Amino acid sequence: DDAIYKASSTKYKQYNIRTKVEMPITDWLKTGIDVAGFLVNRVYPYKSADAIVGQSTRLVPTSWSFWPTGEPGPDIEYGDNPVETSTFSAGKNDQKTYRL
Repeated sequence: DDAIYKASSTKYKQYNIRTKVEMPITDWLKTGIDVAGFLVNRVYPYKSADAIVGQSTRLVPTSWSFWPTGEPGPDIEYGDNPVETSTFSAGKNDQKTYRL
């Protein structure tokens, strides 16, 4: 049930739209327009998956992941703890991409 890196740490939604309008000018000539676009919304932790897994591999088996009070344990390096960096509590990247 619990894993080192949960899939729910990343949220991804994409919306697509496509339309085509044609109009005849004569029997043998017509004009038209095709429009396509999308919106992508990505939300993921501020650290990359590589960095989070790399930090997890440097964990010492005798160090605490969580303190007895329930708070995240000590950092691994640079003040980062994989327990925190794999969630949105430490920060997040919210990326929206629009293309038409």
